[in-house]
Amino acid sequence: MATLQARFEKSADDVKKLKSKPDPYTEMSKASTEGFENTPKPGLMQLWEKGKYNAWKEVVEAGTTKDQAMEQYIELVDKLKEKYGWDENGEGVQVKK
Repeated sequence: MATLQARFEKSADDVKKLKSKPDPYTEMSKASTEGFENTPKPGLMQLWEKGKYNAWKEVVEAGTTKDQAMEQYIELVDKLKEKYGWDENGEGVQVKK
């Protein structure tokens, strides 16, 4: 069986291949890959970034470990793949010009 890190990396790649584009950025992804303590808080007018920061902060403050965040992200991507469909060959969403 693949390691947790390999499964996480595959999910991070798979989310780019969804047929519809929800926001693939989640607090679980960030909690799995980055350290919270070194990230500055977004400014007052950065509402979108502030919302993501606060969600990420909640995950970290709840005591979620890096491995737990990876597992939860993998589960989330699996649900997104079921809901939106995905192209295994990597085509993802095609933008019409």
